[in-house]
Amino acid sequence: MSSEEIDFGKHWAAIEDGKVLSTIPMFVPKDKEIDFDEFRDKAIACLSMLGDVKSGVIVEVGGLRYFRQRLTHENRGKSPRKQKEFLLYHPNLKRRSSDG
Repeated sequence: MSSEEIDFGKHWAAIEDGKVLSTIPMFVPKDKEIDFDEFRDKAIACLSMLGDVKSGVIVEVGGLRYFRQRLTHENRGKSPRKQKEFLLYHPNLKRRSSDG
């Protein structure tokens, strides 16, 4: 992560046709007594209704937010491949491109 990035933490994302349809953060508040395994299972089940569920982080670079897919263990070695990044939808992007 470069100093120009803002990290919004770990998330699960539903991805279909190269687009992120929805995300759920991978944390629960510390003051809640929630079984994390159950939370994870339900979050993944919910997202799987929309697409393939992947884990990763959400980062902001240059004012745009991306979901950066986490690499599998075999791709985290000395020469890992580049992580896939998916631009998150932002309603203002559509308006900006049509402004003229």
